[in-house]
Amino acid sequence: MLGRVEGAATRVVEIKQRPAAGGYSYTLPLKAKGLRAKQLADGSVLFSDGKNRKRAVMPAPVMWDAAVDERSGEHLNRARVAMNVVQTKGGVDLVITPDAKFLADPATRYPVTVDPSASSLSNVFDTYVQQGETVDLSTDTELDFGNPGATNADGTPRTAQSFISWNSSPIADALVSSAKLSLWNFHSGNTDCTARSWEVWSSPAASTSSRWTNRPTMTAKKATSTETRGNPSCTTAPDGWINADVTTLALEWASAKATRGHMGLRATLESVIAQWKRVNSANAASNPPKLVVNYNYRPRTGTDQQAGPPFFKDSGGTWFVNTTTPTLQDTFVDPNNDKVDGTFQIFDNATGTQVGDVLVSPFVASGQPAAVKVPSGQLTNGETYKFRTSPYDGQHYNTGWSAYAYFTVDTGAPSAPSAVTSTDYPTNAWVKGVGRNGDFTVTLPSGDQNGIEWSLDGAVWERSRPAAPPR
Repeated sequence: MLGRVEGAATRVVEIKQRPAAGGYSYTLPLKAKGLRAKQLADGSVLFSDGKNRKRAVMPAPVMWDAAVDERSGEHLNRARVAMNVVQTKGGVDLVITPDAKFLADPATRYPVTVDPSASSLSNVFDTYVQQGETVDLSTDTELDFGNPGATNADGTPRTAQSFISWNSSPIADALVSSAKLSLWNFHSGNTDCTARSWEVWSSPAASTSSRWTNRPTMTAKKATSTETRGNPSCTTAPDGWINADVTTLALEWASAKATRGHMGLRATLESVIAQWKRVNSANAASNPPKLVVNYNYRPRTGTDQQAGPPFFKDSGGTWFVNTTTPTLQDTFVDPNNDKVDGTFQIFDNATGTQVGDVLVSPFVASGQPAAVKVPSGQLTNGETYKFRTSPYDGQHYNTGWSAYAYFTVDTGAPSAPSAVTSTDYPTNAWVKGVGRNGDFTVTLPSGDQNGIEWSLDGAVWERSRPAAPPR
């Protein structure tokens, strides 16, 4: 699965192959503390607060297949997606059900992308600062950057720079494969209709107090783009999206586990009027800034190492196995719900020497035990070993190992109990009588027994474990 951040808080699901008959659905949880969710007639979701004030609207979800129109470059084979909204404590569950007919249609080209767009829920702040302006511009419907060619009363150019802050928490500690910034460019200074350069920089956060004289100092250039649109005289490049590859910047946010990612926008040469650009801000009625990030999480370290049969662990935490070809298993969770396999590495506990090659399990569903069987000829009866694990989700490895789990090979059968006594039913004496309960004490021999099996008059065998280790 690929996650995506658009307008800072979108998760798309990519269906890589046609599902089996019977349909397909999944649930996406959203945190929306203090908000009520109401689904509207058009499929969108209205979020309002305790005073019934509108806080956000999430558009109705859509889906599209892999076919791309040659002229427009858009995915034209699209369909609506059913969505059920379930209010939960502190949030909302979105139950997504893609159209079964669309998925089953032979004309549908896979993979199919399902997009419940939650971009309007993101806490995005943007503003621009302009030399000569002394007011807050964060409420404007546009962002400007470059030199418009005008001057202030003192003769200084009215150069502008823009700043955007994104909610980057969805990609914290993720593995980012690509990130694209898209801005709706409705005016440019390129009267010659040639593409003009602009840049994306890393930057501290801007605020409503930011002005040209105290603007955040951009720290490092992360992307350069020449995409340009919007000059009225350029009929071949009308208003539209301009894009920049900001993968490097998104990688930095993910690596830092940042909850907010900040960027600055500027012209490459602020003295060149042709590089002037005006784009929509988050306050615009349509086409706000978009940040699309493709990412994946590494599978988590295993949490339940076991060895068996009989999968018995003593009070010291050591497993006992009754065969020299035991099964080792661990349970791994993948945040993207991808299938995972497990790599198992075994060592002789006394010498620290690795035993055989690493063993790799088949792929299993996230959260299910992944298991391997140790080949014959590698383990010795009576010896203690330790093993550790590491998962892989088909795209990324976990970068570490689990803690060691220990097991002892014991193929010998235990000795019989040394004594069975009862004060209720003593040997060679009168007893309580038919149908009366009685207590029996079984004395185990020294060794590694972990319980007894018993049967009364040949009935069903039952199992009991001692109240204390045998002495």
